[in-house]
Amino acid sequence: MGDLPKMHSETGWPIDVLVGLIPKEIVKRILSDSGYEVHSFETLIDPLQQKIRSSKGKSETTRMFFSKPDLLAYDPDENELHLAEVKFRDRPSDEFGFRLSDMRKYLRYWPYSIVVAVTPKGHIFYGQTVEELETEIESARGYWLDIDLDEQFEKLEDLFTKIEPEIIEKYESVIGKIERLRESGDSEDE
Repeated sequence: MGDLPKMHSETGWPIDVLVGLIPKEIVKRILSDSGYEVHSFETLIDPLQQKIRSSKGKSETTRMFFSKPDLLAYDPDENELHLAEVKFRDRPSDEFGFRLSDMRKYLRYWPYSIVVAVTPKGHIFYGQTVEELETEIESARGYWLDIDLDEQFEKLEDLFTKIEPEIIEKYESVIGKIERLRESGDSEDE
């Protein structure tokens, strides 16, 4: 039997789940602090997913909602909606990877969504629309889609133009601390 995931002593959640939630919440706050109205796409869909449990063998609509992005951002000045999927990796910006099967689902169901890549190494917050990655997604083989964020993505503030540099700076230091949570295992005797 494999190793059990490290658990957070106070919440009982797996550390990896917490590590994934933190960047999503930070991106949500960056957008919100910048004047976007931001909603978690999951709050709309998760109750239904709990009932359905699996998209295997289900309709295209059901499969689409199981591959949903994380956030829905409304720009009230432009009266425009944006979808964002947030991914965190503690890897250099030129070695950032995405699970290829996920990227193919985003391309199929959500091609106009923005993939937000968060890493403590490099610019920290990057973004790119899925459709701009179509060639890379279609030609990739294997498990991972390897991406050089500095070459193939843009700064998050270039895609969400209401984001000011001081808002990005406000949250950069938190990202550097996320991996320490995973490494610590949050043991109770620390």
